[in-house]
Amino acid sequence: MPSIASNNDGFRLVLFHQLYVCKSVVYNFVTIAWGQFKFRTNEHLMASFVSFNT
Repeated sequence: MPSIASNNDGFRLVLFHQLYVCKSVVYNFVTIAWGQFKFRTNEHLMASFVSFNT
């Protein structure tokens, strides 16, 4: 009985760890993608602003 319980806990721990890793990977990807998007948008806006002013 205790062996099954400890095995179940270990499985739950592994599952939780997998979820955590997956979540952090997705979070990092979204953060990087959002940073790239903002950077490109700002670059585009600045370029159009400069060309509009000259």
